[in-house]
Amino acid sequence: MSTALLRSFFLFLLLFHFSLSLEIQVFNGTELLRTYEDSSAYSDSRSTLIYKQEALLYYPVPRNACSTIENDPMNESDDNYYVAYVPDYDACPGTNIRMVQDSASFSIMLTYSPSGATLSDRDFVTVIIDDKSFADYLENLLDSSPPGSISLIFTEDLWGLYEKIILIMCMVLMCAISLAICIFLCTYCTRWSWYKWRQRGLTRWRIRQLPQRRYKPDKETTQTCPICLEDFKEGEKLRVLPCDHIFHPPCVDEWLQKWQRVCPLCKSLISRRRERRRERSPLLQNEGGGGEEEPSTSGRRGTYGSIGGDDPPEAEVSQERERERGEENELNT
Repeated sequence: MSTALLRSFFLFLLLFHFSLSLEIQVFNGTELLRTYEDSSAYSDSRSTLIYKQEALLYYPVPRNACSTIENDPMNESDDNYYVAYVPDYDACPGTNIRMVQDSASFSIMLTYSPSGATLSDRDFVTVIIDDKSFADYLENLLDSSPPGSISLIFTEDLWGLYEKIILIMCMVLMCAISLAICIFLCTYCTRWSWYKWRQRGLTRWRIRQLPQRRYKPDKETTQTCPICLEDFKEGEKLRVLPCDHIFHPPCVDEWLQKWQRVCPLCKSLISRRRERRRERSPLLQNEGGGGEEEPSTSGRRGTYGSIGGDDPPEAEVSQERERERGEENELNT
């Protein structure tokens, strides 16, 4: 748990690190000319960058600062900050930073690099921009303006961080809502499939497999059919469900075939598992039911016999088997 929290904390710090953006405001005297904002414009020394302080923008001499800086715009009584604008950082990477650093006037170096170069000197405040249009704008502005008239103000912009936090929160919320919808739909579909499966009646072949037994008044606790409410007659064949409830075969067969695969009395599901369990313990059922169950076959002993008639054709049996397999597969899935 602590490891997960630590990872989350470092992830947040990483997000914070890359979400802060640098805003550069360009002034001509007191007139705001342009505002430039870019998160990639941060320098490795941004902790010492002079924020919200006006700094005058100058060209170093030479412009690419590949050798010792010759111009010194700072006066002895001057308390302004000065920015050296180097148009091409890739002309002598690293060397121009040291040359500007050795100069007594410049506090910041602003340069352009199309490759987004990594700074080699982290002790001097250097800002690298990779926007060609903004670099050309600064170069044209310095060429057409008197020296000392162009100034910059550096500020931090946290809106990029807020945007990313809001975006991440929205993504997490959308994922949570999508997951909840998926869980709801899966649960609903599963319950609906189970409900439809229970509502669908049994096949005639399955109904024929349910056992029958002769009605004996002295061994039965039920005297009337729960469906038609008519009394049972002694010696009459009755349909026995796996829950041990007895019915008139025509009554319960129609119920099972057209309506549901549950007992009309106790609503217990009529499944193959319960039927097999019942077949494995016939003695206990005979003792509890009070009568000998007769197999639902006619003419010969077998599994596919019909009640009161000949065996069903092979085609009908195969169709019933295929339908039964489909029902079992739906139940398993």
